[in-house]
Amino acid sequence: MRRKVAVAGGVVLALVLVAILIFSGDRERQPVSLSVPIPSAEEPTFTPSRPLTMVTIIPPAAPITTTPTSSTKPTTPPTRAEQQAPVPNAQGRINYYGARTNEPRGSRAIAYPNVLHGQAGGTGTFDDPLTFAAGEDKYKPGTKIYVPEVKRYFILEDLCPQCSGASVNLWAGPANDQGLVDCTKSLARQGDRPYVVNPPAGLPVTAGDLYQSGRCYQLT
Repeated sequence: MRRKVAVAGGVVLALVLVAILIFSGDRERQPVSLSVPIPSAEEPTFTPSRPLTMVTIIPPAAPITTTPTSSTKPTTPPTRAEQQAPVPNAQGRINYYGARTNEPRGSRAIAYPNVLHGQAGGTGTFDDPLTFAAGEDKYKPGTKIYVPEVKRYFILEDLCPQCSGASVNLWAGPANDQGLVDCTKSLARQGDRPYVVNPPAGLPVTAGDLYQSGRCYQLT
C-alpha cells in the first residue's frame, strides 16, 4: 500500500511541474502582430515648395479635310482651242491648172506679180498661200480663200478670162508633164464647190503643191 501511495504522489508531483513549465512559457512568449504600422503624426511629411498646378493634356486635333465644291474645285489652265473650220461663205466651179496648161505654156507667169509672189507658187499655208486665178469681176487681187477639199489657202494673183462669177482656178504645181494634166482633171468636180473667202488663220493645212514628184493629191 505504501508503494501505491508513493507512485500516486510521484504522478501528482510530475503534473504540478508540467503545469508550472507551461505557465512560465506563456508569460515569456510575445504576441506577433500582422498589421502594418501606421506612421504617427510626428513623422516628417513631404510639403511641396510651391503650389501644384493641374496640367490638362489635350490630344492633337485630327487633320481637317475639305471636299472640293463647285466654288473650291481646282481649275486646270485653259488650253488653246483648236481652230474650227468656218462655214464656207462662197461656192463656185473649181478648176485646177499648172505650168503645163498656163499661158504662156510651160511658164509660171501670173497677171498680178506684185501681190505676194513674183510668179505662180506658194505652199498653201496662211502666210504662204498658193496662187489662184479668177475673173476680173469677182475678187480683187490679194484676196485669200481657203478650200476645204484640198486643205490649202490660196491668194488671187492671176487672171482667168474664162472664169465667171465665183468660179476659180487653183494652182496645182510647176510641172510640165502629162501627169500634171491628168491630176488637174482628177481634182476637178462637177458643179459648184464650197470654199471660204477671207478665212482665218489656223485652219487644217496639207502644205505643198497639189501635184509634185509625179503624185497627185487625193481628195477625200
